[in-house]
Amino acid sequence: MSEKKEKFSYTKLDTYSKCPFQFKKKYEEKKRSSKSSLAMDIGSILHKGKEIIANSLIADETPDYEYVRKVVLEGYDEETDQKDKHIKGINELAKQYFEDWIARDDKSGMTYDEKLNLYFEHIKSMEEDTKWQPIAAELKFEFPYRDYLLYGFIDKVEKNKNGDLRVIDYKSSRKTYREQDLKTPLQMFVYALAVQEIYKKLPSEFMYDFILLNEQQLACSKGYDTRGLKKLNGLFDAIEESRKTGVYPPKPSPLCYWCDYCNNNPKADKLYKGECPYYSLWTPNNKTYKVNKPFNPDEKVEEKKFVF
Repeated sequence: MSEKKEKFSYTKLDTYSKCPFQFKKKYEEKKRSSKSSLAMDIGSILHKGKEIIANSLIADETPDYEYVRKVVLEGYDEETDQKDKHIKGINELAKQYFEDWIARDDKSGMTYDEKLNLYFEHIKSMEEDTKWQPIAAELKFEFPYRDYLLYGFIDKVEKNKNGDLRVIDYKSSRKTYREQDLKTPLQMFVYALAVQEIYKKLPSEFMYDFILLNEQQLACSKGYDTRGLKKLNGLFDAIEESRKTGVYPPKPSPLCYWCDYCNNNPKADKLYKGECPYYSLWTPNNKTYKVNKPFNPDEKVEEKKFVF
């Protein structure tokens, strides 16, 4: 019987890229928080609204935008392979995360109500494009790469009259990407490999659709495939080296403020908060480059003790 291959999603790879120590905690030690957040929950229901529209267009039907609005506001119950799943709607999320909901974020200057208005105003114009037509929504993929399996879902794949393919990824984040982050995004390179595997051709265009900002960005400049291959193989090489040596060097940065293993994160999961001693001391009110503790690869980190 052949050995079962380990699965890697883009998220798993990106976690190592951003912080190998976080990768160790989350994927090697299986210390994964079950806490939800407004950003995660609102992304889920807004993605579902776009998926419903795309599937209608794929079936050559006119999308029912009033139904989509109802789903986004009231939530959605769907059946999965394992169990029924409820995706929370806006009405529920606005109550659950009341303080976050009414606050103006420091990037766009908008509240969630204002950003949601943009979402509803532009879903029709974005989805009913006369040049590109959707051919897949929430496209599942899984294929072998090196000694592993790359897997995941692509938000939408489109096709034009020339037979060219375009990959769309929805983002519900507060700001668009920097120009340098668009040249060789690993996520899009993994999706390109997946499209090649499924449709036997590479996409000709890649787009990030920021669905709460009504902004779109094209990604992947010339040579992205060569650079992406180097980046992906480099990541797997680094992961294999970490597993061989047991060294997962942390990369303290302002992102630590949102990490569940960091003492600085006021919303961290209490179960794992404090697991990482190497976190950045950066906070929104104290933008410092200092860290709580320098990393020493030879030092053993004490496991957090739990009292039951």
